[in-house]
Amino acid sequence: MDDVPCLEEQLRGWWGTRRPALQLEEVRRWTLLAESRLARHGSLDGCLADHGITLVTSSEDNLLAGLRLRARLDLDRRRLTVYLRALPELEPHGATIPTLVAHECFHLLCPECPPRWQEAAAHWFTARVARLHTFPGLWDRSKKSLPATE
Repeated sequence: MDDVPCLEEQLRGWWGTRRPALQLEEVRRWTLLAESRLARHGSLDGCLADHGITLVTSSEDNLLAGLRLRARLDLDRRRLTVYLRALPELEPHGATIPTLVAHECFHLLCPECPPRWQEAAAHWFTARVARLHTFPGLWDRSKKSLPATE
């Protein structure tokens, strides 16, 4: 899968607001590993099925202890819940239910990914799988700072 132009720069900008010294090769390595593991499942739906995870959508409130959830992977209950209330704010970025599923599938595909790289790699994986024009880590920034989408 080809990277969307500027996706790497967006990742670097997002990372720089959180931590020093991005090691992009680590993020790429985990992303490529997840992509190769996803290929064995054939699709995001296949990944969920092969892991015994049921996808459910919920129109319930997506705020939990002040945190706005978009999706929640519950391995104990073998369920991935996508919160429909999160979708309107993500539509300008081209995000759909499969986009949210892709992010959570990264965590299923690479549970051994070190915590330091998990979210960056999950966002990068999501951007590549869903062919997004913006790096998902940037979606929580103010709309003024987000790059324009096609």
